[in-house]
Amino acid sequence: MTDTTWLDWPFFDERHPDFARALDAWCEANLSHIDHSDTDQACRDLVRALGDAGFLQVVVPSGPNGQWGGRWPEIDSRAVCIARETLARHEGLADFAFAMQGLGSGAISIAGSDALRLKYLPRVARVMPLRPSPCPNPMRVRMSQPCRARLPLTVITTSSMARKPGFPTAASLIFTVCSSVRAKHRAHAAYRLLWLMPTRRV
Repeated sequence: MTDTTWLDWPFFDERHPDFARALDAWCEANLSHIDHSDTDQACRDLVRALGDAGFLQVVVPSGPNGQWGGRWPEIDSRAVCIARETLARHEGLADFAFAMQGLGSGAISIAGSDALRLKYLPRVARVMPLRPSPCPNPMRVRMSQPCRARLPLTVITTSSMARKPGFPTAASLIFTVCSSVRAKHRAHAAYRLLWLMPTRRV
């Protein structure tokens, strides 16, 4: 880490410089030989390595008596930003792998029941990958017929209506889901945002 002056900014506390330096040192030691010829496997390996090193604990809260697996009582956005900036500076795939763990579990961390949190959040901190859910709630989702392609493709159109002043009264979101069932008990999913257009604001 060449420039550490930003770690003295007033909105950081004593946890953040220690976390930033530890992660930066880990990146220096572990991210110099990533195999980009198989990005799927590289991402799985990165998630496992980040979990083994304890860095995925910052994407989930600790919960009662530490039962949810997080490092701190609440998700610390400053630590998440430090992690993403540091990982991206060293290796883009590492940032991607880290972000997917947080996106896949964020809704549960923020608004899930305690039963859901206890079931899933420790798995995030302990390396088991979760796929993100791309559909905000509330939404009405319409699934079209799968497109003809080498892999099954489904185009999903969603729409949302305003429930509070200042939100879009109507919006559309279209993205594709590409699934492959190459493994017996596993499916890969990739999401690509194609269009988001608020039509009117109140």
